Amino acid sequence: DILGSFTCFTGNGQSCVDYCLASPRLYNSVKTLSVGDPVLTISDHCPLTAVVAVNVNTLFDYSDYEFIT
Repeated sequence: DILGSFTCFTGNGQSCVDYCLASPRLYNSVKTLSVGDPVLTISDHCPLTAVVAVNVNTLFDYSDYEFIT
């Protein structure tokens, strides 16, 4: 993430070895990238979360549906 958080915790120390890839066309669509808290019982790597803005174009008419926001 922008703060340079560690993404891997092992017996030998900590490091930033995980990353998220995006096409250059999508750079402006990536809103945030964050490193989650480690869950060392599952993995020695932290979860990464990327938030990407998207536009959805569809031919289906959703006007008859009620969406929860």
